[in-house]
Amino acid sequence: MMTTAQQKVKQELEELKLNALVHQNSEPVLPRKKRSSKKWILTTTLILVTILTCSLLLMR
Repeated sequence: MMTTAQQKVKQELEELKLNALVHQNSEPVLPRKKRSSKKWILTTTLILVTILTCSLLLMR
């Protein structure tokens, strides 16, 4: 005898299997990758350092 939680999990798995069979030919939807703010900060900092270095070299 299964508990109600086990029955619910079994039912959800069966529904997922049926949905997979129905949508078998459709292409998977990939989540959109978001650029992290850490990457933006690093990129901006590197650009500013490069500009500063170039300007200091041109002054000499």
